[in-house]
Amino acid sequence: MKRIATVCISLLLLFFAVPVSAATGSINTTDHFAWNDNGGWVNWGAANGGVVVTDTTITGYVWSANFGWINLSPSQGGVTNNQGTLGGWAWGAATGWISFSGVTIDSNGVLRGHTVAQNVFGTMTFDCANCRVQIDWQSV
Repeated sequence: MKRIATVCISLLLLFFAVPVSAATGSINTTDHFAWNDNGGWVNWGAANGGVVVTDTTITGYVWSANFGWINLSPSQGGVTNNQGTLGGWAWGAATGWISFSGVTIDSNGVLRGHTVAQNVFGTMTFDCANCRVQIDWQSV
């Protein structure tokens, strides 16, 4: 009887289990700079930036010396992550909206491509000779 009860409870837990959380990742402490053609380096690992990558979003802030803080998860937008293909919008008071369409995360956790060009900010590039942003999140 105890064995049947244990099996029944185990099955109930299996069917009604709530996912604990999505896999998360953070920015590499060495490789954390993208390049912006209108403002120079963009620091994805800035102190107090708190960038976190999950299976569905990227949250936190990145720092541009020429444009200030850029919010990756503003209330009216947000950068999305769909199995390593990014989309959605970041916001900076000095940049306006920045589209992440065209940016991906490769199998090594390296961001590739560039944001969509816009008038003020231009593009943020992840594939240049001296820029590299790497995270410890990887697409499953």
